[in-house]
Formats: sequence, structure tokens, C-alpha cells
Amino acid sequence: IGEGCYNSLGVIGTSNIPVSNGRDTSVVNIWAYVANADAKAAAWVYKNAAGQYWAQIDHEHVQIVRSAFPKRTADALLRGATTEMNSIPYRISAADALDLSFKKAGIYRQPCFTKDFPASAL
Repeated sequence: IGEGCYNSLGVIGTSNIPVSNGRDTSVVNIWAYVANADAKAAAWVYKNAAGQYWAQIDHEHVQIVRSAFPKRTADALLRGATTEMNSIPYRISAADALDLSFKKAGIYRQPCFTKDFPASAL
């Protein structure tokens, strides 16, 4: 509990997405979208115990998102771009939902954990 991923704003177990105090919204897994050039995360995908996936863009990578995604998708993703965890990240359909667009920009999804944190341990 308390582990992040490539300086993610959310951490395993203690962050809740969307914001609540319920056990089913606790973060159980995190992936980072990392550019090989600078090894910094451009975005993170969080999975909560309810099985929902949420994307959060790092505020320093706004231009990459604007160039890699169609305008409507970029706008939706960037609503959650923040330096703090208090904004609700953007809900996506799966952990790999952003792969194709980010791949075009040379940014690839990196797993930080081998499996989901067990919800029973939250």
C-alpha cells in the first residue's frame, strides 16, 4: 500500500478514484505511459477495485496529448491534467485504451506492478 508508479499522483490502496472513501474505489493497479527519451511519465492509468480504469495526464505533457489524440479525446483527457490528485481523472474503457495514440508519439505503457493489489487487503 502506498506505492506509486513513475511519480504517479495516485498510489496503491490509499488513493480513491473517483474521489470517495469506499473500498471499491481504492487504486489496485497503476500503469505509466513513458517516453523513452526522458523516462518521465506523460500519463498514468489507474485501475480501482471496482474494475474501472481512469487516465490522468501529467501537466507537463499537454502538448504531446494534443498532438497524439483527436481534439475531442485530448480535451477530455486534459480536463484531468493536474499536479494534484484532487481532480478526477478521465474514465477510459481499458488499461490499453490509450496505447495506439501514445505509441504514435513514441510513448509506451509500462506496468509497475505484476498484478492487481488484492482488494481483500485494502
